[in-house]
Amino acid sequence: MAYSISIAAANATLDAFLSTFQTGGVIEIRNGVRPATADTAATGVVLATVPLGTNAFEAAGTTTARLAGLVAAINDPLGDAAGSATWFRMYDNAVTASAVRILDGTVGALASGADMELDDGAGGTAITTVDTVTIATLTVSL
Repeated sequence: MAYSISIAAANATLDAFLSTFQTGGVIEIRNGVRPATADTAATGVVLATVPLGTNAFEAAGTTTARLAGLVAAINDPLGDAAGSATWFRMYDNAVTASAVRILDGTVGALASGADMELDDGAGGTAITTVDTVTIATLTVSL
C-alpha cells in the first residue's frame, strides 16, 4: 500500500532530521563507489573534509533543504588527497570512532542534478591538495 504525507509534515520531518547538523557536523567528500547504505563502511579515498558550522541547513521548503549560504569554498590546506569526487558522507561531528554516519549522497559537476554539485573552476569534480573547490549546491530531499 502506498502512502503520502503532507508537504508540511515532510518539511517538519526533514527539519528535525537536519537539526543534527545545527550545532556542526562534517562532510567527507570521497571518490570511488558509494556504499549501498550510510550504515556500510566508507569506500574510496577522502578527498576533502568540510566542517559544517552551526545552522548548516536552511529550513525545508517543498520537501527539500539546502545547505545554508552554501559552503563558499573548500580550501583543504592539509590536502587529504587528489581525485575526482563521486560521493559524500555526512557525520554528526568530527570523524572519529564515535561519529554517527548520517547521510550519503552523490557528487557531480555543475547542473548534473547530483545531491552535491561541485565546481572545480572548470565546472567539474576534480579536487586537488592545493586548489579551491566550490560547493555550488548541496540539497537533501525527502
